[in-house]
Amino acid sequence: KFEEVDKKGDPGTLFEKLRYMIGRLPEYVFPHKLDHFTDKMGVLRHPKHNATIAGEANNADFGRSDRRKAIFLDEFASWESTDKAAWQSCGDTAKCRIPVSTPNSRGTDCFFYKLIMSASGKNRPYGRLHWSDNPRFNEGLYEDESGQLRSPWYDEKADAAADLSQIAQEQDI
Repeated sequence: KFEEVDKKGDPGTLFEKLRYMIGRLPEYVFPHKLDHFTDKMGVLRHPKHNATIAGEANNADFGRSDRRKAIFLDEFASWESTDKAAWQSCGDTAKCRIPVSTPNSRGTDCFFYKLIMSASGKNRPYGRLHWSDNPRFNEGLYEDESGQLRSPWYDEKADAAADLSQIAQEQDI
């Protein structure tokens, strides 16, 4: 949904997160203030060299006929009915396509899973970001009697989960 891509003032959208991050970069890293950017709904344009960051909602013709340096496909495992078509339609748009996702209930029945499992050589996925790699979540890290990693944060999530499949999907990847 486009409203999840850009809705000014909504910190849950990708563009509002970009505005937040760009606006807080130190001047020596990024001398152009965010208020000098052309900031239209779904498009941020750099004031000096006109580079753009453009957002688009999930659709079967995603990126078709456009040209970009890179494409970031967020939560790609959740693109039901459009995932494969979108991947193919943006194939000539950019040499660099970056699909990222958290697991979801579709499990192995999605194009994201097929991409990850078929990747080889230099196209091998970069890896997984597991909760235990995050210092906020791994404080007090320990192994339970079965050898599974746990922490007080993990225990709290497990206690609040509706069922074990929720923990398996959201925390254990």
